[in-house]
Amino acid sequence: MARSRTTKKKTNQGAARGGGISRERRRRAAALESERVYPDNIPDVLQRLWRKHSRECRSSGRSPSPRKDVLLRVTETLYEASLAIEEQRPIRLRAVIANPADLQKSDFKPMLFSSPRAFAVPELIKLAPALDSDKTLVGVGSPPNLLRGLYIWGVADVGSSWSKAIHGGGYVMPDFPDALIVSATEAASLTFARHQHVLAAVRRGRLVLPEVSSLHKGPLADFFRRPRIALGQTIHQMIEEDRPGFRHGGHDYATRYTSVVERLLFQIRAQGHGGAVLVVPHEIAAGDARLTSLVHIKYRAERNGMWVGLASSVSHHVVWHELDRAASRPRTPLRGRDYVQTMSMYGQWHESDEVLTDEINLVARLAGVDGAIVMTDQFKLLGFGAEFVATIDLPRVVVARNPEGKGSTRSVERFGQRHRSAFRFCASTPFPSVAFVVSQDGGIKAVKQVDSKLVMWEEVTTGEFAM
Repeated sequence: MARSRTTKKKTNQGAARGGGISRERRRRAAALESERVYPDNIPDVLQRLWRKHSRECRSSGRSPSPRKDVLLRVTETLYEASLAIEEQRPIRLRAVIANPADLQKSDFKPMLFSSPRAFAVPELIKLAPALDSDKTLVGVGSPPNLLRGLYIWGVADVGSSWSKAIHGGGYVMPDFPDALIVSATEAASLTFARHQHVLAAVRRGRLVLPEVSSLHKGPLADFFRRPRIALGQTIHQMIEEDRPGFRHGGHDYATRYTSVVERLLFQIRAQGHGGAVLVVPHEIAAGDARLTSLVHIKYRAERNGMWVGLASSVSHHVVWHELDRAASRPRTPLRGRDYVQTMSMYGQWHESDEVLTDEINLVARLAGVDGAIVMTDQFKLLGFGAEFVATIDLPRVVVARNPEGKGSTRSVERFGQRHRSAFRFCASTPFPSVAFVVSQDGGIKAVKQVDSKLVMWEEVTTGEFAM
């Protein structure tokens, strides 16, 4: 078992004192004090995963893994910075661990300071409010005129394309440098990535390694099999109605469906207040007695925009992809009308994806109301502000350690009210159901009844959207 490392206790000392500091800030500082411990084997793990990624992904580049002392310094500094509070707001930032010259063949545009700044928590706290962490990264490296140490040489701007890609609002990733990117966008949490590939993460002092997501394999994925099939049927119907006889096939609709689930959950997480989403089969209506006997939906409102937006976005993308592939065939002259048709479809794809993004953001904001969002597995909104009203005795839950749902049991009393409501809902429904719980600290959990046991998956995914 790896030992634990404790960060220095400087950042929030002022927040923990009295002297005009609000009770909420003192409470948060005290709560975070317990999160200052994290595994000290992170450098070894990152180096191992870096080498593994080099072997498995030839396009990853040939850059060697950062040295252990560099990884340790980066982890210590950014982890402590993640615990800081500036003007009652938590610090959010990302850093690229590379020298400016390493970014030349990428879409990361460096802006160099006239003189390097110290790579230290106080400096990061000053810089963070001026940077959009989804678009601009702190540049950390070892300037050639300095023999030792890490310094902030400036910032690297990547524009809006990366933000859209990692949040699902676009599908064209920018060119990444072959460098380590560390995200500190939640308290006591770090994400380490190479390109857009997540190597590992620290969540509340616990090391989380990437694995097959429970959304792609196991009982949780099985729940979403029917809507994934329905999505493919809807897309085929839309394309046939618009372009009868148009040939298309071999497209991965399952991944596109799952990406919308992830986008919704991460948008709720990005708001910082947490929330819950209760998912029921599509045939269940808001007024169904089997549902209303379990939950009271304070704000009943039906909307099908996410499903329509997803089907429209994917169908336009499929048509554009096929047109573009046909136009790109070697020794085939490109006619002007073919070019116009291809570019027109490209524009329609992006327009429909913007509509989908707006729908996802709209539903995600509803999580700000007390209570849960209720929706079907085809993303039809049934309402929000839902509260569990049934009474059920539920002593224990299985905490899964793999996508298949195998794990150890815990008492439900160890969890908060939001989690207990999700447990009771999934254990009570006479139909299959899934509950997602997004904690205020950023964790995303999923709950489902599997045979006679209630199962909770603690980390739904650590994929691209987790960056």
